Amino acid sequence: MPAKEKEAHPNMEQGQIPGTKEATTEKIKLMQCENLFSGVSPIKKRYDDRAAQQGEKFNLFKILNIHADEVRLHSRFLAELLNPKGAHLQGAKFLELFVTQFFPDFDFNVETAKIKIEKVIDNNRRLDIYLRDDKRREIIIENKIYAGDQNKQLHDYHEFAKKSAQDFRLIYLTLKGTRPSANSVNGLQKDQDYFCLSYQEDIATWLKVCQNEVLNIPLLSESIHQYLLNISFLTNQSMDQEYLKEIGDILAKDGNYRLVNDLHKALTLLKITSLEKLMVELFQALKDHFKLSDGDVFFMDKTTKIEQHKLNELIQHYYQKNKVSQFGICLRLHGIATSNLALKVELHHSIYYGFAVLADDCQLMPWNEMHTSLPEAFAKINAFSNDFSTKDNPFLYRKVVAESDKIYFHPDHINAEGLNVLINKTDRQQWIENFVEGIKEVMELVVQNQSKQ
Repeated sequence: MPAKEKEAHPNMEQGQIPGTKEATTEKIKLMQCENLFSGVSPIKKRYDDRAAQQGEKFNLFKILNIHADEVRLHSRFLAELLNPKGAHLQGAKFLELFVTQFFPDFDFNVETAKIKIEKVIDNNRRLDIYLRDDKRREIIIENKIYAGDQNKQLHDYHEFAKKSAQDFRLIYLTLKGTRPSANSVNGLQKDQDYFCLSYQEDIATWLKVCQNEVLNIPLLSESIHQYLLNISFLTNQSMDQEYLKEIGDILAKDGNYRLVNDLHKALTLLKITSLEKLMVELFQALKDHFKLSDGDVFFMDKTTKIEQHKLNELIQHYYQKNKVSQFGICLRLHGIATSNLALKVELHHSIYYGFAVLADDCQLMPWNEMHTSLPEAFAKINAFSNDFSTKDNPFLYRKVVAESDKIYFHPDHINAEGLNVLINKTDRQQWIENFVEGIKEVMELVVQNQSKQ
């Protein structure tokens, strides 16, 4: 009896095995991605070679570790350009360009303007950049690179200016034009009571105009150019526009742009899994190096002990929702400075660490409570705190590691160095080793200081 002929699958296309349509689609997408990368790679190499020849990646401010310093670099540099009596010797030219670009209807006398940095006002508030002309008209710039808003900060500046000035403009300057928090403005109206400017667009545009005005003064023009490069680095816009246009042309071919969403999702997932690996591996390295028991090292959100499975959720929120809850790792330090002293490793833009105090329920004490109830801890740690910032809730003292290694993990600011640490196992292990070594050096200072008490 002849074998019964198999019936054709009703949905079978030529050359396709039943039930594999989805797998075939995914395989096609992977091939398209490979083709896309093979087209992009030589373009990137060509622009990297050009950058090397022209020195485009030489960032003087980054080399000096001040590229993100609000006061020592950004406020001072902008204020110097805005100062009619600045060392640039261009009089009020740059200030006039600034006022004309942003507030053309503001009757501000640039020739009589005087400028101050970090001007102290009521409640020990400090105005980052403060300009005032001879008719009591003022320009106040609140300069934000990475620092967060303080409670009623912009509102207090506005109240000061209302009393001090005949007329004024209050500026909130951030990297990308971010609006201030509701707590900071406390009811103030944008574009009426205050104005948002960005380094990425507004300041960069003004600086280019300033640079064009002094092309015949090479040292001044190059200084402005270097600062523009630094802004490009901080706002992730250091890629050449011609390079980006070529990439765009490739994306436009054969529907390649449809892959971008998939690639973005894949990269986000890779960041999430890699950052979790880094945190878990760092946790184990700290535990092993300092020979800590399970109860003396644990994961935390901003102030409270959490289980490890909660870490993945926080990292997902970090990269998928751009929600920073300042989670990290806490190490209990027995018998140093105070019985409840802890060292917390915390993630924000990068990973940093600092000293804090643990309550009995493994929650971190607020800064003001630590300050009043544990003054001896402040005194003992203060002896070696030169490299640490203070009054950073809930830290006694905090060290920003990114200032020395220039590695950022934050969704808005992640750089090539940060991606390499996350994704490349060798780079990640080397970074963890260096990080632990840095903490080891600090802990040795703590012990030495403790023995002198």
